[in-house]
This record gives sequence, C-alpha cells and structure tokens, in this order.
Amino acid sequence: MKRPRLLAWALLAPLLLAALAAAQGGMVHYSSEEVVAGLAPWGVRLHISYVIVNRGDEPIVPGYAYLRLSARSEKKLLGVIPIPGSSTGAPISLGNVKVLVAGKPVEYTVYKSGYATVLKYNVWRAVPPGGSLRVELTLDARGLVADGLLFRDYSFTLQHSTEAASRVEVVLKPLGGWLCYAHPSPGPGGRLVFTGLKPGSGITVEAEVSKYIPIPLLPLRGSTVFWALAAVAAAALLAYRRLRGRRRLEEGEW
Repeated sequence: MKRPRLLAWALLAPLLLAALAAAQGGMVHYSSEEVVAGLAPWGVRLHISYVIVNRGDEPIVPGYAYLRLSARSEKKLLGVIPIPGSSTGAPISLGNVKVLVAGKPVEYTVYKSGYATVLKYNVWRAVPPGGSLRVELTLDARGLVADGLLFRDYSFTLQHSTEAASRVEVVLKPLGGWLCYAHPSPGPGGRLVFTGLKPGSGITVEAEVSKYIPIPLLPLRGSTVFWALAAVAAAALLAYRRLRGRRRLEEGEW
C-alpha cells in the first residue's frame, strides 16, 4: 500500500464571516451544517450546506465567506529513509464549483494563497432579526487522495473560524469501492456527528476505501489488516516449505 503523501490540513468550511459580520457581536449563528464528502478515485467531491441565523435585533449582512483548501505532502522516502528537505506543498485544484445563497447562484472567485486554494464567495444578503439564510456549495477538489495498489487514503481537516457551530454532520460516501476505515469511527451510512464546536476548533477526518475487495468498516485501516495478513501468510508458507524440505532431507539420510 502506498502511504498517503497528501494531507489536507486546512479545510476552512464556510464559517468565516467578513469584517461586517464579525463586528456585529455574536448576532450571527450557524444552526446546522452538513458536509457530504464523496470519496472519488481522483479526489473528494464536496457538498456543503449550512444555515446562518440572525439572533440579534437588527438586520445583518454576512458579506464574503471563504473556503480554504490546502494539502501538504509527506517527506519522500528512499526505502524507509526520509530524504531531507523533500517535504513540499501539494497543489489543490477546484472544479465544477457551484455556490447557492437562498437558492440563487452567487459570484465567486478562486485564487492561490501559497500552497492553498481559496474559494471566496458572495453572501451579501440581508438577514432580518430572527431570520435565516441557507448557503450551499458544491465542488470537486483534486489533490486530497493518496492512491495505492488496493486502497485509497483520504485525509482532511474541517476548521471553524470566528463563529461556533452547534451541530456539524460529515457524511462519507465512497464513489467507487467500499468504505473500510474512518476516523473518528462513523455511524450508519458513514455519518460523523460533531456538536458544540467552539470558534477556531477543527475536525480531522481520515478515511480509506477498498478499491476491489468488499471490506466492512474496521477499527484499523484495511490496508494495514490486509498486508499484515499477507505477511503472516507468506511467513507461514515459507516456514512450511522449510519444514517440509528439512523432513525430506532427514528422510533421505535414512
């Protein structure tokens, strides 16, 4: 199994408000958020939806929001020896981007910031007191998967910024293959539920998909279990052949 070389360390979900919203003193609240991560052979297909709630007595305008994606490759290995200075950033590319605010498409821009890819989109919609605003994003992110011989590894972090979120659900859906490992351990349907997230907190999700062999969810990575069993089987076969050869040699000496 080829070990993952990419680590998505900063997936900033659309919880980052513009300065106008930040100055409104806690009137903005994210009542719910759902992240559906389709684990595809080429990367991750994301569908993110959340609701902005105005808990204040005055109308608010959230402004701009940002989705930041970044990855970092691990050090290259010469056998099992790390090559000094080989740890570099890995590019993330976005495609098929669609942003809806209150069910209507809005403008967005995509730009690079170092090794990060940033999606900036328009949420300049007034939210009346006690009102809410639904935001939906759909996009394809390439560069978040390490493809091995029999398994594919995924890893990303969902990090909240200035606002808290009462509930976030992450649903893992393999697009080809079988979900055989996830951390944290998912519930039915590959669903992870997080509650009471504080501003600045982060959620790290790791997953592995078996490409050809139907493997159920395991407490360990499927690749670890598979190759460990393969190593044990190979060692047992080698031991059996040596024992058989020794017996034949002893029988020949008689």
